[in-house]
Amino acid sequence: MTRTVPALLAVATVCSIGSAQGSAQAPQTLDSGTLTATAVTPMGTRTSTEEFTIVRNADKGFTMTTVSAGDRRMRTVLTTDSLGMPLTYEHHGIGGEAVEKTIKSNNDGGALVISESSTRNPPFAPFRVPANTLLFGEGGLAQVWFLGLGVVPRDVAYFDTGFWREQKARLSDAGPDSVTIEGSPVAASHFVLEGGLRKREFWLDSQKRVLKVSQGSSFVAVRTKRP
Repeated sequence: MTRTVPALLAVATVCSIGSAQGSAQAPQTLDSGTLTATAVTPMGTRTSTEEFTIVRNADKGFTMTTVSAGDRRMRTVLTTDSLGMPLTYEHHGIGGEAVEKTIKSNNDGGALVISESSTRNPPFAPFRVPANTLLFGEGGLAQVWFLGLGVVPRDVAYFDTGFWREQKARLSDAGPDSVTIEGSPVAASHFVLEGGLRKREFWLDSQKRVLKVSQGSSFVAVRTKRP
């Protein structure tokens, strides 16, 4: 018995460590869904969709993948640390007069540098993203989810690839609300990011899943199915 018991304990310990390591390394899908967006423009009302998936990575960071369809087709992949700060970014879009644009990133001495190429416009100069700065990309409506990782209210610095400039805004809690999805109300928390060039509002459910996003008064996107 004096030999058997330690041996069994050793086996159990190895199995326990292996199980813990396996579970720690397994990516976890936190949210996945589709947003249907409606935009009111001088040329009429336009609709589009955005499919998104949010995964927690083995290093406790996150990867969000979005695929948009409508007047412009776009695919974006954003990887962040555990606080939502960008580590890598890749975007490709085509449409709207057949203009094709690609945005990529590289690491330069520990800092994220993003650059673009376009079939129509001369590219913007590469941008070195400052520390503690979020990133919002074109075709990434669900990226407001990263705002929910920190305390509210707070000041937020972010880089918007649509305007290709850094902006500063104030994130506040607008209180409890509800979002109608599939004809029924879903309880939500309503947040507002205001102070940059584009006001953003978003609604999350009790599990921090994206329900609704709006930009200004003429653009709104709502989840097509209940989470």
